[in-house]
Amino acid sequence: MNKVETYGLSDKKKIYMILSIVFILVLAVLISLRIGSIEISFMELVEGIFLKKESDSFLIIKDLRLPRVLAAVIIGGNLAVSGILLQTTMKNPLADPGIV
Repeated sequence: MNKVETYGLSDKKKIYMILSIVFILVLAVLISLRIGSIEISFMELVEGIFLKKESDSFLIIKDLRLPRVLAAVIIGGNLAVSGILLQTTMKNPLADPGIV
């Protein structure tokens, strides 16, 4: 079996990298839920998500912004996985869709 290249990273550094990437993703999702044509405060966002306090601004988040943000995260993840599969199949770390 081939060993996966670790590029000299220790297990602790890998865990820190994964946690920091997840933190950045959650932060980006929260920022994208807040910012829009109607500004929504962070407290209204937290109250709506965790305390289930439904206000007009939270209904905007729940019905309009949240589905778009979740779709963007899912689609971005799928594109990343397809890129990794393409690079693995072609055995070329610089492979792009133009090769196929």
